[in-house]
Amino acid sequence: MRALLVALVLSLVAAAPVAAQGFAEPSVRPGETTADALDHWFLALREAESGQAAAIAEAHIEELFLRSGSPTADLLLRRAMVAMDVGEYAIALDILDGVIAEYPAFMEAWNKRATVYFIIGDFAASVADVRVTLALEPRHYGALAGLGQIYDRLGDDEAALGAYRAALNVHPFLGGLPARIEVLEARVRSEI
Repeated sequence: MRALLVALVLSLVAAAPVAAQGFAEPSVRPGETTADALDHWFLALREAESGQAAAIAEAHIEELFLRSGSPTADLLLRRAMVAMDVGEYAIALDILDGVIAEYPAFMEAWNKRATVYFIIGDFAASVADVRVTLALEPRHYGALAGLGQIYDRLGDDEAALGAYRAALNVHPFLGGLPARIEVLEARVRSEI
């Protein structure tokens, strides 16, 4: 059964990149580096005046996060994501461990492994991987929000607030955060 699931995971990787799925503007323009493109889309996200504009910038950013510069690493990351989607966390961890060992600068591999660790309840390992993710890309709003969730679960309201505020500073339309920040602020005020 496990061999069948592994075969399924390996066969479910999407062939077309997100950029080919109908964006009006490519994620990376001719002559632009991935780093330049990320700067462009993070600026667009920060300056977005609507949730729709933010969603467009977010989609481009997340597509760029999946690019390591190595087709092999990119393919392996997508395979790990499929494993995560079908609940095969041990397989996802095995794949991500390998990707990180071979491509330690691939920020999104660290972030996805942090996500798996969070799902399986290993918060210490998740925090460690989030810290590496943020060292590689301090604007990773998903990692910041994930860090907030970990601290929230652990009952560290101050740390959760700091992480959630940092995520919202990068992505002003990140769903649910303003309401959660308000709840945590009220709780922190009542503890003083």
